[in-house]
Amino acid sequence: MKHLLLGISMLWSIALVSQNNPCQNCYGDKGISTNPANPQNCEMSEAYPAGRVNPFLNTWNWGAHQNGAFSAIPLNPSAGWQVPDFYNPAAPVLMQSPFYQGFLQKPGGTPITDFDYHWTDGWELLWRNTGYLPNGQQYQATVSNSIVNSPLTLHNPRIPYFVLYNRYNGKMRIFFNVFAELNTYNHVNLDIGYIKKNANTNTSGLFRLGGGLDRPLDRPTNISIQSAHFESVNNITKWFMTEVQTAYDPCVCNYPSNITMNLWGVDSSSLDLNGRSIATTVPLRDGSGNPTYTDFLNVNTQQENYGSGNGFAIYKSLDGMLSDYDKELKEYKDRLADYNSVGNAAMRSLMGLAKKGLNAGLTGLVPSNILSGLSNNAVRVIYKNTKPGDYNKAKQWFYDQTNPSDPYRLVDFSSKPEGAVAYQNMLKDAEKYSQDLSKTLKGGLGALSDNLFATFYTEPQKPVPPTMPVATLSEMKIVGSLVKKDPVVVGNVYTPGSLNLPKYDPTQPQPSIDFNAYPAYNEPLGLFALLKTPKVMNYQKVSSAEEFSGYTVWTSYDYFKLRDPLRYRYNHSVDFDFNQTELYGQFNIVVSLQNPEVKLFHENLKELHRTVDTVNNIVYYSCELISDWYPVEQLGEHYFGFKHYFFGPSSLNASVVSVKLKLLNDMYFNQLSHDGKEINSTQVLTYLLYDGSADGDLLVNEQNINLVKKYEAQELLLENETIEPSDNYISEVVGNVIYINRSKVVLGGNISVATGYHAIIRAYWEIETQTNCVIEPTVQLEIKRDFYNFPETREVSDEELLSYCQGQNKKYQANQFASAPAPDDSIPQDNSRQAATKLNLNIRPNPSSEIALLDIFSVTDGTLNIAVLDMQG
Repeated sequence: MKHLLLGISMLWSIALVSQNNPCQNCYGDKGISTNPANPQNCEMSEAYPAGRVNPFLNTWNWGAHQNGAFSAIPLNPSAGWQVPDFYNPAAPVLMQSPFYQGFLQKPGGTPITDFDYHWTDGWELLWRNTGYLPNGQQYQATVSNSIVNSPLTLHNPRIPYFVLYNRYNGKMRIFFNVFAELNTYNHVNLDIGYIKKNANTNTSGLFRLGGGLDRPLDRPTNISIQSAHFESVNNITKWFMTEVQTAYDPCVCNYPSNITMNLWGVDSSSLDLNGRSIATTVPLRDGSGNPTYTDFLNVNTQQENYGSGNGFAIYKSLDGMLSDYDKELKEYKDRLADYNSVGNAAMRSLMGLAKKGLNAGLTGLVPSNILSGLSNNAVRVIYKNTKPGDYNKAKQWFYDQTNPSDPYRLVDFSSKPEGAVAYQNMLKDAEKYSQDLSKTLKGGLGALSDNLFATFYTEPQKPVPPTMPVATLSEMKIVGSLVKKDPVVVGNVYTPGSLNLPKYDPTQPQPSIDFNAYPAYNEPLGLFALLKTPKVMNYQKVSSAEEFSGYTVWTSYDYFKLRDPLRYRYNHSVDFDFNQTELYGQFNIVVSLQNPEVKLFHENLKELHRTVDTVNNIVYYSCELISDWYPVEQLGEHYFGFKHYFFGPSSLNASVVSVKLKLLNDMYFNQLSHDGKEINSTQVLTYLLYDGSADGDLLVNEQNINLVKKYEAQELLLENETIEPSDNYISEVVGNVIYINRSKVVLGGNISVATGYHAIIRAYWEIETQTNCVIEPTVQLEIKRDFYNFPETREVSDEELLSYCQGQNKKYQANQFASAPAPDDSIPQDNSRQAATKLNLNIRPNPSSEIALLDIFSVTDGTLNIAVLDMQG
């Protein structure tokens, strides 16, 4: 089947895009691979006459090794270098392998295969500026039968570089040698991103995570450049290297854009650090006492004029600490589940946080008298795999079997075999998945910094308890300045996936492209994108004054509810295993208090922690509330909120500071890692819905509480109760029908209803009947998970994506700049020198996380703001 994509304007006009031709598949997989052992690139081959050599079929192995040692990386001495050390053919420079440097090095004796370079683990080649094309063709060579049949000019003849990309975690890994240009500096800064040129559509959402928050693609880009800096090695044969997190933008194939890379020397001065910094017991040194991670505090800087940047402090140390420990912990828990009988208690979460994980709150999905000995994960499987009718049959069958003398039964299924069959099938499903506990271990990731990925592997082995890393709370304040000098332009490259080559047509001229800018892996980067800005209904009310124990008391209510289903898209150029990949949502609400003793009564929320801050000698308390993680298909069926009591306007001291929606992507892939293990990446993305500003205000005021709150979150216990329409636990009365809507209901003793009425008790999770319970026939019990009849939440299709990106009702805005970016003339020419850019640097505690790291950068009036996140274990 063919789909026409009309009006796509790239570097040349494309009239037809056929999904039967993967090389022109805009929203799918082009089939490009830079695997040195089996490269694929039909795109270039089909754009040029048949028989031409495709120099972008990559045969260069960046992790080549012999006899247990990594091979050096040669520079082509005849490529046109302007640095004497680089262009001496008699003694060509051999760059040291980056796997012996910085955060890529490992302790002595580590096997080569344990280093992080394997294509099967996700690594692809984007760009290579070493004087060789990906297939080894030399830049200065004239190869008549090659697609590149004339000499090339180096992007920067003084700076060799290459860029890798990991398709499973979305990280660019960038390597430069800057000795010729910036050898007088101890630190080097990289700015990579978009510069405004001509029309206001030469950007994308690729770097949008640089602000610490994600941003849906129906909003203009406010982060166009990411910055990172690294310690300079000041060596002609070593690499400056850093990593940059990318985000998925599926519309990049519809709009042309170029990425600019610039380097700066960094002079750090007058930095004053006060307070407690992160402390960890994790061994970060090798057997010789050398640091395992040389970039432990990899502080980022940013260009003031660009108004963007990102913080990746502790970004590799934390990766190593978390992924290593988490892999060990997951293996231990899984093997322990195998070692012990089915029926383990709910798992503790990551980093010692006392949480039950993703399925906390789902345990009541199956009544306690069914499958009560199975793990929490079984609950999720039952909910996902069992039809409601079969579920009810199984429930009643089991109830009848275990309570044969009960005088009250809704329907007698004991003689019907389908009830027994449904129960047995449910039991098999639950037992099959009860040992699959990986997702419960990731619940704590919601409290980590945004953009953080953790990679997990599974491998059967005897359980060995790991050593848990711990950390203390951090309170840091850094005052001073960072000065960036001597900017160097590296060059412009095409945004991967934005260059779409048409098939060869002898009647049309050959496309004119910059081969130096063409990414060998020309697929869209990143993994996940939220297309539509989520909006949330908000009900706020202060009750009338009431007398209580001699005091006049008011009650303040604040409730939140997702208004519309999420619309999202995964990157289909990546080999996702969608049978295992799951998406979860969590609400994060920060409330400001003037009195630390104020008690908030939470509904579907729990208090994470409280922090204190002083502004103008006034003490403020910040309370962070979070919900459980819910599968996105359930998220719209829940409301979230809190209430509190106060004694007058002067004491009304709880106000909402911010509302955020977090999405946790638990992603699995069909590719096995280099050692045959399953690859699984987890990403947490945060979306700001409200912070008091116009940009973050996505709350929709709702005056009708019945639209926001259709059931009570608290558990209801009824014992020997006659239900009457005036009871305070009643949800509503319609005619002679009394409705009770709760998350969970426990019934005991004799349950009846007032004469002339019929009662319907509905619970989202569970209705539990105690053994002595007798329920009159006028009382009806229901498990109801569609209180709101919330629309389906699903991934958008190719057709919807096409309309979204460029159709008549186009919603896509990520290729627009939200604020003034750096003008084109603000980028210096190669080798030019400008006055130093000086930024004031302030770092303060941020209560929005439990993990300590320098996380979020922003610039206000020349002040660089970094959030220090708390960590507790």
